[in-house]
Amino acid sequence: MTAARTGPRIFISAGEVSGDIVAARLIDELRAADPLTTVDGLGGRRMVEAGATVIAPADHIGAIGVSEGLAMAPSAIGVYRRAKRHVRAHRPDVAVLIANDVFNVVLGRSFRAMGIPTIAFFPPQTWIWQSLARLIAPSFDLVLASFPDEARCYERAGVATEFVGHYLADVLHPATPDDRTAARRALGLAPSDPVVAILPGSRAREIERLGPILLAAADLIRARVPAVQLVAALSRQGAPGHDDTLCTPNGHHIRISGDSHMVMRAADVMVSCSGTATLEAALVGAPMVIAYQTSRMTYLIIRACVRTGLMAGETIALPNLILGRPVVPEFSQRRVTAPVIARAAVALIPDDVPQREMRLALREVRAHVERTGTLARVARIVLERAGA
Repeated sequence: MTAARTGPRIFISAGEVSGDIVAARLIDELRAADPLTTVDGLGGRRMVEAGATVIAPADHIGAIGVSEGLAMAPSAIGVYRRAKRHVRAHRPDVAVLIANDVFNVVLGRSFRAMGIPTIAFFPPQTWIWQSLARLIAPSFDLVLASFPDEARCYERAGVATEFVGHYLADVLHPATPDDRTAARRALGLAPSDPVVAILPGSRAREIERLGPILLAAADLIRARVPAVQLVAALSRQGAPGHDDTLCTPNGHHIRISGDSHMVMRAADVMVSCSGTATLEAALVGAPMVIAYQTSRMTYLIIRACVRTGLMAGETIALPNLILGRPVVPEFSQRRVTAPVIARAAVALIPDDVPQREMRLALREVRAHVERTGTLARVARIVLERAGA
């Protein structure tokens, strides 16, 4: 009698909300390709909902910056130890490490020392870590790159690399005028009046830092464009209250939606923190203004890295990095003020040359990151490495 086949065991480590989302989508593809696949690892509620066994939550330990990362270190060390204990007891066929740069680099090095094959999906971003790519490379047996420059960098660093594209290019498409009208109706907004969308981020620290500034900027935008409609993409967990609206300091109402993609489709212009949301907006074709702040310690270290050549520059907006030129305005540190942000947003609100030129430039982003069926392709590679 032939023994029943057992499916592959995959360990996934996903940090932050965006990593948790990617991991959940990948789990769906893995199970579609091989229903017997077992997935466990580190992540958040989306991985759990996709059917993974999450041995420790890790979507809270992602942080941008040095001092921010140090604050998370005790929690990260505890999660790291639990992960090592788990894989000793339940050895996976392969480990997939998604985002969460420093944590997954350290975890990947440990796993490889234990003889566990490691695949980096959304590896450490090379526009930040390029000078350290050769130090990062030994943590991974294979890098699945979402950006062409990223693939070239890791290939030069000596790690096996495959460019798979960015899965968001399969999910998001440029909003048509009909899409924009439908999104506005779904959000309870008038179809003809201009819409400014506010995306303060998914991390609590981002919201604490940028939220008050963006709300003050919304007041200034409303003062200069009285007909403007304001909407914020904000999870209910991040909303300061349980209502469907926020209030600016001057008492103007901002409608809240948990559907960030719908908010992007509705917007004439988006005011956003840096991060994945800016790539999503580029793929939707939403003109944007980007703001970001880090701690003073982190900023001084970044400046020092730029001066010494460890980093190419201080640009952090994904559309600008992907295209290699300043397509969208971005403001950091002391330049992140309500008047500066409001002025940049107001300049993009009219359906005029600046807005149209930005929408046209954002179309180029898709050409750099699109490869049809990215997640299905990643799932096939993972299963092949697992010996399935």
